Amino acid sequence: VGARNLSVQDDDRLRGVDPTTLRPYCVVKLDGKRIHKSKPSEIAGCNPIWVLSTKSLFVLRTTPKEMSHCNVNIAVFSKEETALPVSLLQTSSAFLGQVNLNSSTILSHCDEERFELSLEDEIGETTGHYGKLALRFRIATPSDLKFLRLFHD
Repeated sequence: VGARNLSVQDDDRLRGVDPTTLRPYCVVKLDGKRIHKSKPSEIAGCNPIWVLSTKSLFVLRTTPKEMSHCNVNIAVFSKEETALPVSLLQTSSAFLGQVNLNSSTILSHCDEERFELSLEDEIGETTGHYGKLALRFRIATPSDLKFLRLFHD
């Protein structure tokens, strides 16, 4: 999973922040319920890549009936640390964009091939340039499930 050309929108929390210092991470929701959160990318800036060590892999567990009408939201945030007086550190997160996927989009991309989607704003519009989110999907095998159980424990 990765992103490219992320841009800092007009967000008070990121005003004046150098885009090369962004530490993006993803939050995945299935029908509004959070099912996964990655760690911040090890690569700072506007072109992050999430790898195994940043928990880029996860399993979307659902029944065929649920899958037929599910909606998946993947939102990208940036963790930003700013120095305060007296050497205190404040950490905040700011929204960078999101994609919304329905079941047909997910199922049509279960071929392990990378595909990109344009990031949208908070209300699902692509009125500004938020960048792109690159994804890969596949149907999990029993060995995939075993690996993820071991990896996330």
